[in-house]
Amino acid sequence: MALAPPLLPFLRPLGPPRTSALRHVLRFSHCARSRNEASHHPTAPVPPPSVTTSPTLIQTSSPPTPSSHAPSTPPPPSPSTSRSSRSSRNSSSSPSAAPRPPTTTPLKYHVSRTPSSQLPVYKLAKSGGNLHQTRVKKIAGDVQALRQDMQKLLGLPEKDVMINTVTQHVIIKGWYKDEIVKFLESKSF
Repeated sequence: MALAPPLLPFLRPLGPPRTSALRHVLRFSHCARSRNEASHHPTAPVPPPSVTTSPTLIQTSSPPTPSSHAPSTPPPPSPSTSRSSRSSRNSSSSPSAAPRPPTTTPLKYHVSRTPSSQLPVYKLAKSGGNLHQTRVKKIAGDVQALRQDMQKLLGLPEKDVMINTVTQHVIIKGWYKDEIVKFLESKSF
């Protein structure tokens, strides 16, 4: 009599796990185990890593004298010395002591940086690579003022510098990323 084939051939025993997967499982289970053990044993205090108990790391403010080996600490400052140091700091920051930076009119717009600290200026190629555009994103404030500044900077006609009213992006016909980035960095964006 012949043996009948198993009813469910897909229910076969699985092989051993791969070693790379086993390493990850062991690593995470070890971490969890060590955290649990540390939280269940209150009798074994663990000092924080920033606390140092070594006496060799203590620095004194003045060099030790040969006659005494005990570290000396300077006396606390008297109120009169702290006032004089404050007044000297205030006098050094007075307008007569330091030259004033030139007054500039505040800009009506602001260009925020990306999460990777880059300026949001992008080169685009559309229509199969035949249409070159530069796009400035993340503009807050008066987008029209930024458009006019870009137009003056690049010397382009008004129709070549446009604003997308939905996304509030400035779109410039042509690739001008380097010039725009230099301009925005000069405005300290």
